[in-house]
Amino acid sequence: MTPTTKHIARCLFCLACLLSLTTACSDEELVKESTVGKETWVDFHFGSQCFQPVEITTRATLGVLPESRVNNLFAIIFANGKRIYARYFDNSNRYDDEAELTRRQNTYEGWYVANQSSEGGTATHGTAHIKCPTATNAKIYLIANIDADMVNIAPELLNTITTEQELLDLKATLNQETTSRNGYFPMSGSATIDITSAGITVATGQLPILLERLDAKIEVKVRVATAFETTSTEEGVTTTQTLKEFRPESWRIVNIPKTTKVIADATDAPTEYFNTPTMPFETKGEETFTVSNGTSSQDVTSAVNGFSFYMMENRPTAKTAPVSYHQRDLRTKNADGSYTVTGPMWVYAPEEGTYLEIKGEVVMVVDVSSEAKTQQLSADVTYYVHLGDFAQDIADFKVRRNTNYIYTITIKGVNSIQVEVEPSPYGETFQEPESGATGSVYVAKESIFTFDAHYGQRVFCFDAANIDPNTVTWYVKTPFGREGTPIKQGDVEIPSGLDYKWVHFMVNEVSSTLD
Repeated sequence: MTPTTKHIARCLFCLACLLSLTTACSDEELVKESTVGKETWVDFHFGSQCFQPVEITTRATLGVLPESRVNNLFAIIFANGKRIYARYFDNSNRYDDEAELTRRQNTYEGWYVANQSSEGGTATHGTAHIKCPTATNAKIYLIANIDADMVNIAPELLNTITTEQELLDLKATLNQETTSRNGYFPMSGSATIDITSAGITVATGQLPILLERLDAKIEVKVRVATAFETTSTEEGVTTTQTLKEFRPESWRIVNIPKTTKVIADATDAPTEYFNTPTMPFETKGEETFTVSNGTSSQDVTSAVNGFSFYMMENRPTAKTAPVSYHQRDLRTKNADGSYTVTGPMWVYAPEEGTYLEIKGEVVMVVDVSSEAKTQQLSADVTYYVHLGDFAQDIADFKVRRNTNYIYTITIKGVNSIQVEVEPSPYGETFQEPESGATGSVYVAKESIFTFDAHYGQRVFCFDAANIDPNTVTWYVKTPFGREGTPIKQGDVEIPSGLDYKWVHFMVNEVSSTLD
């Protein structure tokens, strides 16, 4: 899996006066008292940038154009913690362009916005013309794309806020448990400003105001290191496993927060969490990449399946800092070696951390030096992958707002996934050899066949030398019953819960000739 973290494109709001633009520098760290005077006309300019990715190398998320749109804007200014100005800007006071806004200057409050119209084109930008009291050391907050169906924020709610602390305490909660968005991406930003009749000045480094989306964007693609070999030798017997294919089945996201603070803060808001239902993969393509087994490398062309989603920020800390990627997804076990099903699930990862659950079937060819025939290995696997920017910090389990995480997961075997991290200051390639993988493994010394919903027939050839009457059994997996083998009670097999009655076996007649 390849993580790179790109900080999602930020919308920037430049504060400027109508006639000139200046910036004010201050070396003082202490909080200053604000002074408030008579009203004056000023402008603030705003714009939008693209998502800045944290690439960690997709449910169909939206593209850069809807993600960068500013559909409406609420501006609120505080002095000494008390509100001195508030205004909602929407279609009712929106002008077609900046020229029209300039013609109405010092007469009407209003705004215009030119949203980005093509990928790689001019970023979203615009201007708002307001009449507000003059003030020093005031604080302006901008909140964009409110009154959305997705969250519980509306201009009527913002209009009831009279103190800065009320705004800082304000939380946005999803109206429904979903990881998709409707094109309204709530954003927020702030700056400390002075307002005079000459315009607005801000402290160095705070111009323009950067609007950050409350959401993070997660993109995942899963590819297969086909023909990748792993070799082991035990008691003189060498076993070589060659990866044949990975058949993706489903994905699920666990621990998605429902609530976040409207204004960015160092701590997360108290929240409830929800999990997505299992979903099919959304995209499929093909990719050529290089795979290494530690001693050699080869180019592989593989199917790539993907999905993507949005979520609010979730920034828990590790229980204990892992020292390797292998430990990130290490699960707690009982004394008998089985995974715990009650109590804490993870050894290092925070219990409230967001993680992926990816299911599929791995098929491998197994060649054992002591046996004449190769075998086919089939495994129904589940891979667990905790989110975070572990390209920068192996103990990072945080999903930050306004950040685009791109994960590329390379399947290398039943219990092995490769995690490639770009950009990585150390150039690591992380190998996950079991902690994040679980499932049932079946090795067939003959053949494994998969049937779809139509009628089908196959001829199975059995070697009597490979059959032990005491252990021979059968296995079935369908969507309509439990997966597995029959329960044995003594010499009796009980197929309770198995969907098997559509399968019929017939014995071919024995022939004395080869034709």
